[in-house]
Amino acid sequence: MKIAARLGYLKNGDDVVSHAWLSGIDWDALANRTCEPPWRPKLKGADDTSYFDLEAAEESAEASSRGREMTAEIPPEVVEKYAAVFESFAA
Repeated sequence: MKIAARLGYLKNGDDVVSHAWLSGIDWDALANRTCEPPWRPKLKGADDTSYFDLEAAEESAEASSRGREMTAEIPPEVVEKYAAVFESFAA
């Protein structure tokens, strides 16, 4: 697949906003946070994690850990040259 064929590639995300699957979204209301979500989870408290897939979260944590291991293998001169880029991913 060419990069230009990926959704979100056009300037300002215009291809995402105009995509048929998202045609019913009021983008102004969404930006202003005045629209109602289609579904709200019924939480038992601020720390309720019953809607999280714990297995997927563990896999994500493992993948993140592997990413940190890979970063350790990057030559120091590359890290120095692209430090700002690496920092933006860490944020």
